[in-house]
Amino acid sequence: YSRIVGIDFDGRGKSSIGYYQLAMNAFPTVLRFQHCAWRGFIQAGVYAEPKKDKFAFPETSFENCLFENCAVGVSFTQFNDYDIIFYGCEFRGCGIGIECIHGNYYVRNTHFDQSSQADIISYPEHGCSVRRTTSLNSNMFLKHSNSVTTLTVENCSVSGWKNPEGAVSMAGAPGMMFDCAFTDPP
Repeated sequence: YSRIVGIDFDGRGKSSIGYYQLAMNAFPTVLRFQHCAWRGFIQAGVYAEPKKDKFAFPETSFENCLFENCAVGVSFTQFNDYDIIFYGCEFRGCGIGIECIHGNYYVRNTHFDQSSQADIISYPEHGCSVRRTTSLNSNMFLKHSNSVTTLTVENCSVSGWKNPEGAVSMAGAPGMMFDCAFTDPP
């Protein structure tokens, strides 16, 4: 039950991780990051430890946060990393904006700009959604694959993606995409 407000984490292209989540003694929940920035981290702005962590990274929200020039903006990788919320965030010049390996997420009113690999890479265990989100000049908007979980993409605008195979790759369980605009393809 912590809230972190208005902190600028600056890796200056030398530091590996801005915020490292490793819970060994307690189950963290309802962690809120508001008006924070992560810049120039060579591994990730926010990284939830996949192997050593005894507890997950659930019910975490990022509200009005900036991720800039990070290899990965936010990476969460455990089965119980559930209900990760991004609201009004901006990802600029990251390799990957959001990386979900297991867990699940909800992205709302967020902007991605020039992600070199993908704005969102998603292999979740439960349903996820991306709504009212924009992407400009990224390699691709979304790569999603899972045999059991669905994804909803609604009212998103994607322009100028670079990947000739497409802006979106969805495999496995059914997905639903509606009211989206894709313009200026490669």
